Amino acid sequence: DSEDYASFYGRQFERYYNRQFGENDVKFITERLKYTKEQLGNDWENDIVSIHGGASAKAKDVDGPRLKYVEKGLFKKELKKELDFVYNIGIQLYSDKGVREISNYKHRENSIKIIWSHSLGADSTLEAYAIGYREKVNKIGYNSGYPLTYKKETGKIIRPERADELNIVMPRIDFIEKYLSRASKNAVTVNLYVLKNDKGLSVVKDYGDRSYETLQKKIKERKITIPDNVKIITLNPIYKKDNLLLPDYTINNHAPALDYGNPMFSQIWKEYEKVSKYGK
Repeated sequence: DSEDYASFYGRQFERYYNRQFGENDVKFITERLKYTKEQLGNDWENDIVSIHGGASAKAKDVDGPRLKYVEKGLFKKELKKELDFVYNIGIQLYSDKGVREISNYKHRENSIKIIWSHSLGADSTLEAYAIGYREKVNKIGYNSGYPLTYKKETGKIIRPERADELNIVMPRIDFIEKYLSRASKNAVTVNLYVLKNDKGLSVVKDYGDRSYETLQKKIKERKITIPDNVKIITLNPIYKKDNLLLPDYTINNHAPALDYGNPMFSQIWKEYEKVSKYGK
């Protein structure tokens, strides 16, 4: 952690120095060095990627983290337009397409690399950070004399750049069991957000069991081991004032998890501020 902090602050100071003094030689008198706590963050380069959960979701459906970072003054204001583009990949994350996009994504040089991923996007993120993407190329074969296009693996495995922070929101528990241990080795910190009673959606075949209860059961059975750099954040479902669960559990609790104006995201961000040095 101390090395991470030193590197983090060092990069910010270097940008401050370059902007103030350029190529000039400078002697520093520390009492006169005007680098205040208010300056901290203004020289902070960030690369925040948010990955939605597929289906009919769009990039704007996971705008909560970016808007919160800006609201809190953790990003340079002049980078907001650029972040709108870089942050929102806006891809449908099914099969290995999401794994390919995540594994191939190039962060800014020397940036702080923070990933937010939700639902099916969280599944793809776990897989990408655990095993990477097996590169495939288009080939043309022939069947009864007719050309047929197919994909063939090249043997090359493309892995995502190491993340400073992975935020994995409501993934399938079987994906946690299969990929979390390996994925955690490709990140400094992993925050794992799990919703109580998030047990499935009958109309979506691959939705799966994503519940906190099943995670705890598998931990007790020693089928899942939580690495030291992984923090589990438990999320409570949103209830009406009369304590009845909202009519559609998935629509009201799972689907809008990273939507800026949604109560579920407010809960997520409140917990995030407790565990992350980037949320303060």
